[in-house]
Amino acid sequence: MGLHFRVLFVISVLSSASGDPTGCTYDASTILFTCNARSWSLPLVFSDFTTAQPQRLMLKDVDGEISSSAPNGPAFSGFSSINTGTFDPDYAPALYIMCYFGGQLILDKEAFADFSYVEEVKILNCDILSIPVEAFSYFGDVNLFHIEGGSISNMVADSFKDLNVNRMTTVPNPKGEFAIINSELTSGAMAFGALFNMPNTERVLIENAHLSTVTSDMFYALSKLNYASLNYNTFTTIPNNMFANVFGLATVDMYGISWDCSCDNLWFLDYLSENNITMNGDIVCSTPVDYESK
Repeated sequence: MGLHFRVLFVISVLSSASGDPTGCTYDASTILFTCNARSWSLPLVFSDFTTAQPQRLMLKDVDGEISSSAPNGPAFSGFSSINTGTFDPDYAPALYIMCYFGGQLILDKEAFADFSYVEEVKILNCDILSIPVEAFSYFGDVNLFHIEGGSISNMVADSFKDLNVNRMTTVPNPKGEFAIINSELTSGAMAFGALFNMPNTERVLIENAHLSTVTSDMFYALSKLNYASLNYNTFTTIPNNMFANVFGLATVDMYGISWDCSCDNLWFLDYLSENNITMNGDIVCSTPVDYESK
């Protein structure tokens, strides 16, 4: 599938230079380059960024493939030459991919081969057709990884393999956070083992993601997890031992869940209390009938 582009007008105070890549503008106040997929000419060549180094890069109005090869790429060239020693310490090096409303995204992991310097990744408003094996492996260590908006049609157990989400003390706001927020998991579930490859992650947010099924080993390998949020999903129960082996867990948020309040399904209330884990959430029953809305 090729790239198809539509117009998105954004009003902001921008500075630009004729020497920067076609379709790219620079906001000096946030040191952010924004490159519009509607008007760029691929590949984006690192040496063409003359106003400043692309420490923070937003790809906007994407609808199609971010590719490493012809016919739809390569998308990038020469970014391994970036000089991280000149980075502004007030901003984490970042790559943001924002699709046009309703735009699709096809990921080619090889396209990101030169982006190991990036410490913050966000994919925004994209209908992701598939997250293939090791799709984000070239990023390596990141402080924050978010998928926000849009949908995810397919992921596999090793989709996030070698993506090391960890609390990086070198960035202005250390988090170690993995999040899927307002992005529909069309299968209703995370792929089995999808989080197994991120043992250093401290915060996991799967919020308003149409998560209808939660497995007992979802957090099993997250030995450093201290905060989990499952707010506003469609599951009604969580399996026994879901929080077993997560010894650092301190807080769980589960707002907006329509619970099945059969006795066996409320095991987690005692478990969390006994293990000094704070639960935030409005426990409202959907079933049994006698407890509906109570």
